Amino acid sequence: MPHEITTLKGFSILKIATGDYHSLVCDSEGRAFTFGDNTAGQLGFPFNAEATYIDAPSLLPTQKLYAGSASQARVSNVFAGGNTSFLTIEATKSDNSRTTADTWAFGFGLTGQLGVGRWVHSQSDPVKVPAFSGLFEWDEVKNRATPIRLATISVGTTHAAAVMDNVASTIVSSSRSRNVTDNDTNWGRDILFWGNNEYYQIGSGKRSNVATPTYIQPMDQAAELERAASVSAGGYAAGKREKEMHRFQISPKAKVKFQGRNVEFEQRVECGRGVTAVYSAV
Repeated sequence: MPHEITTLKGFSILKIATGDYHSLVCDSEGRAFTFGDNTAGQLGFPFNAEATYIDAPSLLPTQKLYAGSASQARVSNVFAGGNTSFLTIEATKSDNSRTTADTWAFGFGLTGQLGVGRWVHSQSDPVKVPAFSGLFEWDEVKNRATPIRLATISVGTTHAAAVMDNVASTIVSSSRSRNVTDNDTNWGRDILFWGNNEYYQIGSGKRSNVATPTYIQPMDQAAELERAASVSAGGYAAGKREKEMHRFQISPKAKVKFQGRNVEFEQRVECGRGVTAVYSAV
């Protein structure tokens, strides 16, 4: 029967994530609470053999992760799957001069699903994921450097995929109401995969596990043929540069015309138990 979690009464909960046997929530004040199974440290607390689970939401001391940095840490989102957990945190300097977006992982990582480049059986202390932390890009519209945040992480039982919230278009003209021209640059959001790959669920074409978030090749066969032609015409060096730039990206939410009506469209990714799906949502 559904029941109220009275421990969280009075907190303005914004995000909820659940793994196999554990849960994470975060509220509007940037605090994170975890509860459930903690046998692999997936709650972010040290393992206790006499109490392998925590039966009430407990506050994670996330501010300790930035001790001595003169930054205020706020949890912006939580993600979970299997026995693994992730937090996205925005750390702002005390003078509001700079905000950094970081991603932290904890829990079971024996097949690389923590994404930190190591094979870890149990990780109870949150560890920063380098691939998604401290990143910046130049925003042409705002005319300043902005932190690259995560749009989402889909966590399966033993693998995961993250979609970056990077700038997906550069509009040359100052007018936002005119048609797109050849001077505009439009591309997708970066998407990276990592973790267990026993059933080819990462899409790399190989079966080896991946401990570091990695790009995969695009699913657009026409683009692949175009790249192959570029390799033949431009030689090895040009082909190598093209190969490094050409990777699978995901379409962000946008308004498009479909069968005579305007609709919102985006691509999404879902990781499950040994399988991954990328699909178009309208």
